[in-house]
Amino acid sequence: MSQRRSEENWEIHDRIIDEIKISLERQGKYVVTNPGGEKNHFGAVHRNGVAVFPDLVVRPSKDEDVTELIEVETEDTIDSEEVDQWEMYNAGASDFYLVVPEYSVPEALRLIRGREFSIAGLGWYDTSLNIRLPEGI
Repeated sequence: MSQRRSEENWEIHDRIIDEIKISLERQGKYVVTNPGGEKNHFGAVHRNGVAVFPDLVVRPSKDEDVTELIEVETEDTIDSEEVDQWEMYNAGASDFYLVVPEYSVPEALRLIRGREFSIAGLGWYDTSLNIRLPEGI
């Protein structure tokens, strides 16, 4: 949970999580969320022996393995500290997707490339909170 995120951006963050969850559930996927820094038992995945809690954990059904992890960022959480988290989420068998404000896409890409790893996809949302999910989700 980012202590740097403003209260207003927490609201945006959690709203984007809710909208993505609804979209994925319409596709028939099973989704567990960890909004606002929550740590839901079914929303945990293990990376390097540590339980981590991405914003959205996606499975084809409740009883199947995790296939996708999605992290939502706001303008105040796109920095080198968050890249550590992205890199950890990306270090498993499931695909990792990142969703950021549209105007932050270049910075997110710069940070990822600077660490020399790649992710399954990058999505964004605009100032009206219209979401463009990456291909593959």
